[in-house]
Amino acid sequence: MKNWDDLRIFRAMANARSIRAAAAELRTTHATVSRRIRVLEEDLGGALFERRKDGFVLTAFGQSTMDLTEGVRSGVEAIDRLAFGQDSSLVGPVRLSVLEDLYHQVLADPLDRFMRDHPMIELTIDTTTNFRDVGRREADVIVRITSNPPEQAIGRKVADSPLAVYCSPEYLTQRPAVDRWLALDYPPPINP
Repeated sequence: MKNWDDLRIFRAMANARSIRAAAAELRTTHATVSRRIRVLEEDLGGALFERRKDGFVLTAFGQSTMDLTEGVRSGVEAIDRLAFGQDSSLVGPVRLSVLEDLYHQVLADPLDRFMRDHPMIELTIDTTTNFRDVGRREADVIVRITSNPPEQAIGRKVADSPLAVYCSPEYLTQRPAVDRWLALDYPPPINP
């Protein structure tokens, strides 16, 4: 391998099945993707893709290569996380992924204080229910309420949640596909 970045281009092409779609995802030109795939095939000595009417599909060699690139991708992402963690200064961009209600009800005030204490942080808050991938740097920090985090998550419990869900037995027997919550609220703290 002369260029590890060619594997990233190869993976994008394999997933997109189109040179233009891979180029758009990678924010480069279709000519660059096409040239880099051609060079990679020459370096490896075999065709990675077969062109069909419905797009590019992996050859058997391409599929075997794709399977092996997963370990490389994981290793490169681990090195990227390690390098990112070495920077101990509180300066620069940070992407936070958090549920909207959790942000408004719990984190808005602490984050406001944090930003006043650390004005050189450029905080981007992504309020989404989708679980972002820290390994791929889709987010730097993810805050979720769960007792069963995904396997790829690295984290720790930071608090107990005082939330509880209550319903009638009738509701459970006729539960809709999408629950409609009446309210999200936290009880006031109990002073001893």
